[in-house]
Amino acid sequence: MHDHKFDENKFQKLNDPKRLELQPPALLWQHWGLPGVTVIGDIGAGTGFFAKAFLGLAPAARVVALDVSDFMLSWMAEHLPEVAAGKIIPTKMQESSTPLADQSLDLACMLNLHHELHSPQDLLQDCLRILKPGGRLLISDWLPLPMDMGPPLAIRLAPELIATQMQEAGFAPVQVHPGLACHCLVVGQKP
Repeated sequence: MHDHKFDENKFQKLNDPKRLELQPPALLWQHWGLPGVTVIGDIGAGTGFFAKAFLGLAPAARVVALDVSDFMLSWMAEHLPEVAAGKIIPTKMQESSTPLADQSLDLACMLNLHHELHSPQDLLQDCLRILKPGGRLLISDWLPLPMDMGPPLAIRLAPELIATQMQEAGFAPVQVHPGLACHCLVVGQKP
């Protein structure tokens, strides 16, 4: 077990436009998005950087931006006009569970979060609970390769392991998609 969590004092890193090059929202959407999406859950949303990007791809949707950090939730409320407009909804969560109702989301994502989880199975099972039947969970996290950015190599997970964890939680089918240089891309569907 490790105790590596993102240092919220470095929150400005979360707003770096380079993140959109490393994990292009349009590419993520190709493998994850669904037509007619109305509610998206961004789990571990941080500053809401990707929540905003997903609204650009699904303008009729709302994004529930879930985070464990009160600082991040306050930052979103103070800095994102989409919060005042009701398009992004900052929501407090626990590491292994969300306060959302059963079958309340069309889509859920975890970007650069999975490697921080102490009990990924608990959160994956909660994701299954909050997704509507046919809903999809996207996990994109740092590949276990040496590089000059991201978390320590020792805590990164192989995409195949993430896929297995998703299958064990009840997602089917689960697919690993190539195409990102520094990140894995794993998508699972709720039966």
